Amino acid sequence: MGFTVNEFKTSRSWTIDSPPGEATVTAEYVVDWVPDGTNPAYPGEATLLANIPGVRERAPVGIYGNDAFLKTLVSRSVTVRPLPERTHAWLVTVTYSTRGTYKDGAGVFCNVTRSTGLRQAAYYRAGTTLPSNGDPVWGASSADMGGTAIDINGKPRTYDVQQQVISVEIYWDRTLPSGSPAAEPPWSTYTAKVNTRNNATFLGVGVGYLLYRGFQAAPVDNYYRIEHTFLFDQWLHCEQVAAPNPTGEPVLTPGTTIAGQQILQTEKVIWFQRYTTKSTFSDIIPTAELGELTSPKPTAIP
Repeated sequence: MGFTVNEFKTSRSWTIDSPPGEATVTAEYVVDWVPDGTNPAYPGEATLLANIPGVRERAPVGIYGNDAFLKTLVSRSVTVRPLPERTHAWLVTVTYSTRGTYKDGAGVFCNVTRSTGLRQAAYYRAGTTLPSNGDPVWGASSADMGGTAIDINGKPRTYDVQQQVISVEIYWDRTLPSGSPAAEPPWSTYTAKVNTRNNATFLGVGVGYLLYRGFQAAPVDNYYRIEHTFLFDQWLHCEQVAAPNPTGEPVLTPGTTIAGQQILQTEKVIWFQRYTTKSTFSDIIPTAELGELTSPKPTAIP
């Protein structure tokens, strides 16, 4: 007869943690080995382990049925202990888990951290208007940005441009069925968007203000933990650049008077954008995960 595996009818106990914690179910099985004509002698522990549920396996159909969430359960630990009152019988305890909750869906988790910072920028003109969407005209058609000249003899002041680093952490299930996210995230898509700016409002930030700096990824069980990093910039990542003479120095003209002394100031200053390409960021973060940001739970009680 060999090995038989039977689950206790009331063996299952559930624990559901708030994401990114796991939803777990523990099931208990009785495993018996009965000798027969083909197998008269107990075959040993290796054969026992080969005939019971193992780690990194899906839960049996009796647990998940037709439920999409329960189908994502994976065995994480297996404990085997003998039943002393019976010969060649064992109690096997298996813990199955998945990330997420039954009502939200497997793997649906999005965590955002923000930190402010500053970058020091050359400040030739005050009271200027930033180019629309951070896209200044560059080249022969460039126009002076206007505003009030504040440099002294071509030496700009320093302006602390406000910035904000935004990190978005998600989980990517590498083992979902066909038609769901593939085993590997679209790494090439992510990489192609590095050093591009947002072409639409994203994470509450207007067009052009947000720069994608890249991602970090590490495996956790059958998931990837992926952290995407974005950089907000008060000046839409633009810089003030002085129009130079042939030697590379700013072209100067008589400017304001300070304490009765007239000084020279830069004649022409233009905006420069080093990150000229924009791209769509909404396909970096899956729709369900973005919903965790725009519609946090639980809803307020009126």
